[in-house]
Amino acid sequence: MHLERIENTQWFEDNSQEDRVLLPHRICWRVAAVTARLLWRSPVPPHYCFPRGQILPSVVNSHGLFTSTRLIVNRFSTTPPNTDVSYEELMQIVQGQNKAVIIDVREPWELREYGSIPGSINVPLGQINTALRLDADEFKEKYGEEMPLPTDSIVFTCLAGVRSKTALDTAVSLGYESVQHFPGGWQEWKTVHEPGILYESIKPVPIMSRSPERISSYRRHFEEGVSSCYQVRMSSPSPVRRAGSARMESAGRAMSSARRPRMTGTGVGGGALVCLGPNGQPPMDLDVAAIENQEFKDTRNNERQEMIVLNDRLAVYIDKVRSLEQQNKLLEAEIEAYQNRFVKPSGLRLMYEEQLRELKKIADQMKAQRAIAFAAKDSTAEQLAAMKVKYEEAIELRRKAEAEIEAFRPDVDQATSSRIALEKRLEQLEVEIEFLKRVHQQEIEELMKQIYAAQVSAETAFSLPDLAGALKQIQTQYDDIAAKNLQEMDSWYKNKFEDITKKTSRHVDHVRSFREGIGSAKKDIQNKERDLEALKTKNEALEAKIREMQAKYREELEALQARIEALQIELKTTKEKIALHLREYQDLLNAKMSLEIEITTYRKLIEGEDLRLAGMMQTLSLSGCSMSAIGSGMSFGEGGIGGNS
Repeated sequence: MHLERIENTQWFEDNSQEDRVLLPHRICWRVAAVTARLLWRSPVPPHYCFPRGQILPSVVNSHGLFTSTRLIVNRFSTTPPNTDVSYEELMQIVQGQNKAVIIDVREPWELREYGSIPGSINVPLGQINTALRLDADEFKEKYGEEMPLPTDSIVFTCLAGVRSKTALDTAVSLGYESVQHFPGGWQEWKTVHEPGILYESIKPVPIMSRSPERISSYRRHFEEGVSSCYQVRMSSPSPVRRAGSARMESAGRAMSSARRPRMTGTGVGGGALVCLGPNGQPPMDLDVAAIENQEFKDTRNNERQEMIVLNDRLAVYIDKVRSLEQQNKLLEAEIEAYQNRFVKPSGLRLMYEEQLRELKKIADQMKAQRAIAFAAKDSTAEQLAAMKVKYEEAIELRRKAEAEIEAFRPDVDQATSSRIALEKRLEQLEVEIEFLKRVHQQEIEELMKQIYAAQVSAETAFSLPDLAGALKQIQTQYDDIAAKNLQEMDSWYKNKFEDITKKTSRHVDHVRSFREGIGSAKKDIQNKERDLEALKTKNEALEAKIREMQAKYREELEALQARIEALQIELKTTKEKIALHLREYQDLLNAKMSLEIEITTYRKLIEGEDLRLAGMMQTLSLSGCSMSAIGSGMSFGEGGIGGNS
């Protein structure tokens, strides 16, 4: 900001000698007032500027102690763009005449307790930064209204216009172009709608009394053109005091007007109390001087009272500055704590980084185990495929064996039936042989009995031929024939039975081998099926474990990601708070500077008043000396006149 010139076209017009003497104090006071005027708190964010500057030919001054009303700035203007919305403009927006989005940044409980402006969207101040970053659907779902676009006109409002200003800065920093706020807030809205309600928070700040009896000399010189908006009376003089002052002033004016012609028209011998001024100045009326002296004393007393009040205000300002410095120290400590928390590495960050590293190691191990499990699964699948091939081969062999068994079944049945028939034939032959043996034995016994009976009878009666030898020979022949037949039959039967047995045993062995192969194949199939079921169960368990671990680590990763995002949001919010505290700190420094300038101005004014009072006292002392000298001369003249008479 470059201040080119400060113009006041009436500084040197119609100025008295006293005004010219006090000109340096007046210039100092005006510079202090301009400095205090320039140190306002701008609602424009720090990154906003005005291209090519602005020329402001006239800026209305609202400072209570600065009489000049022109401030010309040729380069850049510190006047902020108008971001305030009046009540009438807000009413036009509410009635639909102007298109804009009204956002109330109060808390929901405040809206329930006090009420809200019709058509406004409630977004608390703490949620402005995140709400204006949401998607349109999320904003509508959360707040029930359409989300404003960066090109839309937005009007922020709150209870008294403080939070809406902060929300305005936040919206501008997020890229919203047309952003304003209603500085009166809900209090002004409610007051206008219900005029009977007055809020204690909307009160004018009282300043010093403006009564003529209490105006000091520098106020008479410097506060002639003060704006009426700052003339709020704290106390007014009593009617008696005003009447007495008026009577004193009228008496002084009457006496001075009555005596001025007489003083100029009469000589020394006229008996009037006349005092000649030093260096041949016009004579001084003592009564008028006494009245002026009394007025000066009253003014001096008033100035003392005002200085007491100013000292009290200065003490209040100093206490306020001290409290602001303490708050500043607290804010600096808080900023340092936030910086130490988010800039320097903290134990929490190291802790969750260590946990994150451990979780990454565990995740890598689980990935390796998963790869091993997948490899085992592949090998198991290959083994299972080989088992399936073997199983199919065994099933094919079984089918072939069953087909051969079915093919050999008629032969087996035929051999079995032949064996059964031969066994029956053998039994019949054995029974027949046994029967023939018994018959043959009986015949032999009968023949022997007959032979023995014939031999005895022959021997006794007469001698007969030798039949016994013939019978033995016949018996021997029959025995040989029977034995030969029996042996032949037995050998044939045995040969036949052996052939059938061999055939049957071959078939039985073949069937037994097939049955054993089928049984072993069944056992192998059952074992493979059990192994397959076990592998399937193990595979399912491993897959379930893998899914569980994936879900677990996914949840942990999402939790860590959410925590990191929350920490980032908290860090961003903290940075915004730090920036806000820094802006408030800069405002406090500006206020402190303005107070220091005002204190310096008060000190200079007090010193100037002391110098002026010392000069006036010296003038009065010189006037008293000259008056005493003239009085002695007059008494000497009167004595001479009396002696002559």
